[in-house]
This record gives sequence, C-alpha cells and structure tokens, in this order.
Amino acid sequence: MQSSNDLQILPSSTLHVSGHDASLLKAHVQAHIKPGDRILILALSGIGDALMFTPALHILKRSFPNHHFDVLTMFKGIADVMASNNDVSDVIYHDFLKSPIIKTVKLLMSLRGTYSHTITAFPANRYHYAIVARLIGSKYRIGHRYLHNSLSQLNALNNVLINELDDLHNCEENIRIASTLGAAIPDSLPTMSLQISQSDQIFAREWLSSHSLQNNSNLLGIHAGSATVKNQIQKRWSADHYAMLCAMASKELSMDILLFGGPEERNLNEQISSKIINLHPKATIHIVEKASLPQSIAIMSHCTAFVSNDSGLMHCAAALQLPMISIFGYTSHIHTAPWMNDKAIVARRELSCSPCFYFSPKPASCKFEGSDSAFTCIRDIQPDDIFRCLKQLIEQYKV
Repeated sequence: MQSSNDLQILPSSTLHVSGHDASLLKAHVQAHIKPGDRILILALSGIGDALMFTPALHILKRSFPNHHFDVLTMFKGIADVMASNNDVSDVIYHDFLKSPIIKTVKLLMSLRGTYSHTITAFPANRYHYAIVARLIGSKYRIGHRYLHNSLSQLNALNNVLINELDDLHNCEENIRIASTLGAAIPDSLPTMSLQISQSDQIFAREWLSSHSLQNNSNLLGIHAGSATVKNQIQKRWSADHYAMLCAMASKELSMDILLFGGPEERNLNEQISSKIINLHPKATIHIVEKASLPQSIAIMSHCTAFVSNDSGLMHCAAALQLPMISIFGYTSHIHTAPWMNDKAIVARRELSCSPCFYFSPKPASCKFEGSDSAFTCIRDIQPDDIFRCLKQLIEQYKV
C-alpha cells in the first residue's frame, strides 16, 4: 500500500520494537513470585488498556500456573470480559466513580493481607491509582516511573518501579512488568486475549439472523467514537468522513454497515447513519448497541473488516484478529497500535507535531487550537485514502 503526501499507511505489526529483539523486555527481577503468593492486577482504566495487559498476564500465568491472578476494575464491561479470560482467577468489580468514598475505602481495606503483589497496569499515570495500590497494602506494589509528571502522580507510593520507555508499545511495557516478577519472556510474544463465551456466540448468531444477516455476510464494522475524558473526543475522525467511507463501501463493495458504540455514542451513530443514507440511499446500516460489551464483541467477531479511531473497541478488533484500519491523530501509533495483528493497518499523518500526547493526567491539546489547523493530524485524513486501504485489505484477506 502506497502513501501519498504526508499520509502514512503502516502495517501495525511492524511498529512493535520487541518483534526484532524480545530481550528488550527482560527487566531485572525485583519482586519474584514465591509459592503461596496471590497477585492483584489493577485494571482501572478503559477496556483497551485492560486488553493490553493480557499478553503480560498470559506470560505470568504460563510462568506461574499454580498462582492466582485476580483483576480489580471499576468498569462492568471490563469485568465481563476478564471473567471469561482463562488466565484470571477472580474479578473484583467496584464502581469507584459512583460509590461513596467510605464504601470504597472499606473494600480496599478488606483486601489488605490478601495479595503479595499489586500490579498497576500500564498506563496509569494518575495519583488515584497509586493511592488504591497503597491502601491495599501489598508487600510489592509494582508500577511505572513515568516520563511526564511522575512525582505529582504519587508513583512513589509504589515500591517497585520501572522506567517508562518511550519507544515501546503499551503491551511491551506491561510485559516488562511480568519480567520484574520473574516471568520467563518468550521469544514469540502472545496476542491479546479475548475469549467469547458460547452463550455470547449464540447471541451474536441470533442477532445476525434477526437482522437478515448471515455468518458469511460482507460486514464493515465501524467505531467512530472514543473516550471523552481528557479531551479525547479529538481522537475521532469526523462523522462526515466515516459516512463517506461507509457509503463507498456499501456502493462499491456491497458491504452492510455495523456502527458500534456505547449508549453515549448513540447520537453520533445515528448522525453517521443519516449521512450515509443521504450519500447512498440503498445502504444497509445497523447500529449495534447491546446490553453488554461481550455481546457487542461477539457480533464484532463476524465483521469482514473493521475501521476505527484509536479506541477501546479498536483493541477489541485487534484481539479478534480482524482485518482492520486504525486511524490515528495526536496519540502515538507506537504506544497503542493494534497489537500483534498482521491484518491491521495504521493510517496517520507524518507531521512534525504528531504525536503530541503523552501519558499524564493533562487533557489533550493542540498548539494550533483556535485556528483551522487544530487537530488536522486526524481531520485531514481523507476517506478516499482509507477506502483504497479497505479495498486492498478485503481483497487480501477475503474468505
């Protein structure tokens, strides 16, 4: 695939530094796991960050098969996904955002003495996570010493710290954590783990049938949304561009369009759906908004191809090994590109100011904010370019 002007079209698998030398991920052992130890992973960020810990988790479980690895999360979707992960013993779900602080403190204090190790999944450069780890009080509290704002985020409350390396993928950073616990790092690194339960598989087939779609239908999955905290709404390719892409895919490739997203993205998906119909009235479009994240993922697994911003559902598609295009703006394609998916393509503009976002509590900003040049790193990627990539992907990986 050829790039034009400053647009880069990159095979995602070429962006992982350790693919050339896995020894880069082998860190000094500082908190070796011993018989009887129990380990708690703090997966307190979104679904994408949780999935990007699963390669490290698989390595840990393979190295220490008789030990318990539990997960603490504050999002129901992550709890549901992790409950199906064969490497996880137990999942603790607690809504830190809505629960009274007294109830939260009681939960954390109840965990004291249970865990020998607490691992804060990377990235988590927020002081709240460091406080959670400290209140649980494990002997070993493992995390990262971040390149930006580390002191203000109280990372010193963790007593085993490894330095963030800016040229590594988030999965690679988490694998380095596994190495500090004495896990054997294989030369061939695992993909992200995302199991679909039998009940969710059945649900997905019934959903497809109820919408007159078959298992072998030509389906284009789209996730046009993203998180909104820290101004991450600016990671989104425009609704107009998604609509143009979908209209071309429907008209020229006879693809049915599935628009994924949570309830908070319903209006966005309805807007895109309306724009597609205006461009191509014969298009078939379905908004996929299910009661649970695993149900949406099960439906997603039937997609012929998937296109999204840098988002949590992008990482779900990567874990499913779908042919996919990830559209990047100000975030780093090195840090969060689809992990270990040879069918994944990253589209980004090679600009001197991009990527400009790093792991810190600060919201995303653009030095051109207030002008027409703001966030053009993603705004000016054209639908025609993405459609050409999509056609090539489908041709290459069609069944």
